[in-house]
Amino acid sequence: MPRVGLEMSIRSLKWILIVEMALSSLYIAMTRGVFLVYLAEKGLDLAGVALVSLGSGVLSTVIGVATFKRPELLSRKFKLKLISAHGLERLTWIPLGLIDDILLLTVVYAIYSVFQAITSLSMNLVIFGSFNEEEVRDVVAKRVASGAAASIIGLGLATALLGFLEGYGKYHALFLLGSGVGLLSTALTMTQNLSHLEGLRFPCVVEERGRIFAASTFQLALSASGALFSMAWTPFLIHSLGYPAYLAAAMGLVGTASSVFGAPFWRHLHPRKYRIALLLNAVIPILVILSSAPWFQLSLSAMAAFSFSGASLLGTYLFARYNRWLGAIRSSALALAVGGLAQLVASGLGLLLDSLFSEAFAITTALKFTALAMTALVIPEVAIVPPHIARAYANAAYGVTLMGYRVSVAITKETLITVLRILALTFTLLTLYVIYRTLSLLLIW
Repeated sequence: MPRVGLEMSIRSLKWILIVEMALSSLYIAMTRGVFLVYLAEKGLDLAGVALVSLGSGVLSTVIGVATFKRPELLSRKFKLKLISAHGLERLTWIPLGLIDDILLLTVVYAIYSVFQAITSLSMNLVIFGSFNEEEVRDVVAKRVASGAAASIIGLGLATALLGFLEGYGKYHALFLLGSGVGLLSTALTMTQNLSHLEGLRFPCVVEERGRIFAASTFQLALSASGALFSMAWTPFLIHSLGYPAYLAAAMGLVGTASSVFGAPFWRHLHPRKYRIALLLNAVIPILVILSSAPWFQLSLSAMAAFSFSGASLLGTYLFARYNRWLGAIRSSALALAVGGLAQLVASGLGLLLDSLFSEAFAITTALKFTALAMTALVIPEVAIVPPHIARAYANAAYGVTLMGYRVSVAITKETLITVLRILALTFTLLTLYVIYRTLSLLLIW
């Protein structure tokens, strides 16, 4: 494609991505946006919600790691894979509102998670593979703003339906309506010109592993804290505070409305200022238990969404910046793997904590402050220490972790070999004993 034509195609792609996000957010608001409320109304506590979400984390991590190891899995026939996963993800919500058995619900949600992971991976590749570092921040901020605006409509409709309708049929109606809207975003995605991403090349050697490790660990702590907080907050409102389903859904509506202003606000600040957003976000979980008043919880929801939009922009900024060392495919795959691992960590903690909501909120705060400490010490772009010292800290952390991993693998390998040798020796001695006893019996006979 001529250069001028390619530039025009990229500009139109930016607006298609923004509109696609609006339609997708409308679909998500009426499906995944009320899914936790749906599970909580079915009687599931923190452990039950975590169990349903566990498969999502495992599968997302596996898909992300596999694509990171073999980027060509995604780059071949890329648009076909994107459209297929994009549409199937939305269709999977249709049966979810009809399933009563929790085990079957978990299986179907895991299937949805596979399509959702591939869609997320592919959309990240479209963004990272089509725009430079500054454009990525701009596109992501505008997608967040347009998505939040659309989510207000979706969550407003969901809150109204949950308030007026009775029984679980209201969830099926929402999931069905949401799927229909979501398929409109799939149709829009089909119009994108993605020829520049077909067979996309990727670096053979990954550079600056220490900095990439630090950014990934930061994103892991931030995402895990967000996932655990979401898992715990909704059941806490319904089971501990006695909130009706529509009021719990209204929390998402208020939070989404706050994101409309949050994303553009943080977008125009220097990435160092994102630490302020992270600090604000870190104190919110420990405030949840202070009052059961709806106005207080709704205020916290608004503050949480506003601050989290700034904190998450830092992760987007770092992955876009490190795109030069990873390549667009590996950047997207790493983002998916880290997100999946964060979901897995949050689900594991949720299973262990069960209904211990105060402990869950405390761990959430600890994870957020861990992420904040990392921005101050090991991420050169925003650290309070000089950049060369932050890089040294990042490389040291990566080296220690890598050494620990290799030692663990070596110990595990040696332990396994020793166990196998003991088993082989035991089997040999048993065989000799059987032969001895057999010969003894034959001689006596």
